[in-house]
Amino acid sequence: MSINSVNTYYKPITDGQKASSLSDKKTASLNNNNNEKIDLKTVSSNNVLAYHASFNGLGDKFKEMSKMRAVSKHLDAKGKEYFKQLKASGVLNNTNSNDSSSVLDNLYRISTTERLQGISKENILRETVKLLANPYSISQKFGDLPQEIIPKIEQETNSKVPQEAYNVSSATCFATSIEFNLAQKQPAEFTRMVEGLTSPEYSVKKQLKVSDLSPNYTEALHELNQFKTEYKIESDWNTLTVNLKPDRNAIVRARVQNSYKDENERSCVDVLMQSMIMNLGSQHTYDALTDIRTGELNPDSTGLTNQEGNFANKILEGKHKISVIYQDLDANGRLVSHYYDTDTIKNHIDQALDSGNNLIVGYTILDDNNTVLGGHEVTLTGKTVQDGKTYYICNDSDDENPEPILMEQESFIPKIHHADLPAEIFSGVEEEAKNQWKYELQAMKDDWLK
Repeated sequence: MSINSVNTYYKPITDGQKASSLSDKKTASLNNNNNEKIDLKTVSSNNVLAYHASFNGLGDKFKEMSKMRAVSKHLDAKGKEYFKQLKASGVLNNTNSNDSSSVLDNLYRISTTERLQGISKENILRETVKLLANPYSISQKFGDLPQEIIPKIEQETNSKVPQEAYNVSSATCFATSIEFNLAQKQPAEFTRMVEGLTSPEYSVKKQLKVSDLSPNYTEALHELNQFKTEYKIESDWNTLTVNLKPDRNAIVRARVQNSYKDENERSCVDVLMQSMIMNLGSQHTYDALTDIRTGELNPDSTGLTNQEGNFANKILEGKHKISVIYQDLDANGRLVSHYYDTDTIKNHIDQALDSGNNLIVGYTILDDNNTVLGGHEVTLTGKTVQDGKTYYICNDSDDENPEPILMEQESFIPKIHHADLPAEIFSGVEEEAKNQWKYELQAMKDDWLK
């Protein structure tokens, strides 16, 4: 089976290419669905057990209010507005994190414990509540390095800052899509990771089941070793603890964005989250200063391949996913055919969205000869019909637009190169497609050895 040449696919795209490829996009005016706030139940004092339950609940309420005050005092007016939105929507009490801690618990830890030197807890808190209130504001746009701080960076890194680091054309779209997915679907886990990455430990541990990576135990451990991931097998032999951390230069980028962030650029939080994900997917070879990675699984120096992104996505979400390739590209990056027909691709997407999942997809931009000029990752979050046409609701982290957009279904489907499908909806597809990653890895290795 012919598999695409990944180094052809993952070329950064120019503004002109992006503009032409997005002609079928339009901004969506949509409201996010939020969890309803559950009010405390009133109980009768005639029932002693109920009375004590009410008393204990009141104590919990006082603790919650105390934590909220501790966070709020570090927020500016806009931050407090976002914070109120999170409280009203019930997000503050969300506990879908790896250790069952809530969004509020982790915001409180950020506000009351030491943070990384050079990154203020005020900025961390403000940016975190903003991203939670509107995940569509998450950006992959690098900030420039101001000339006046270059000597300080060179002194800290003990090396000369390369010219390509000054103005980076970001290739972190897959990582940013994973970050968005986490913030929207698992806000407590997102906040827990922000707390860990901005702490002096500069890392966060996550537990997951071996089956979250693969139903085959040996293949799961092989994948961890292949991506050089730091992990520990717990005593039950079914639980893994992985250690996740950004690259060393992510601190430099985060400090720059802490002090010099411009509109629509990445926040210090985005920098650390995306660097951690890029580092995980690239076998810990990522450099946040230049946005360059190496690693033996990808001959290209930028971005993540679909398999690298798939591995990082499984770790971050804690859920087994299968990267399914739809476009057959030859060795020169020319589109030859599609592995699946349009209706099958639509069905895959519908099943993923109907099951409550977001769907990260990679699409290609082709020239007149059907040769790939570049590619981009976006996240599909839903579907809608307007004026008789079907549109996918989409997050694009590189459009400098903090709102969802709409991608017209019929024109978008042929552009999709791959999708990260939840494994449970993929049971009806032939076994060969399930093992597609093996062919892809071999193709990458062959290309690397040429």
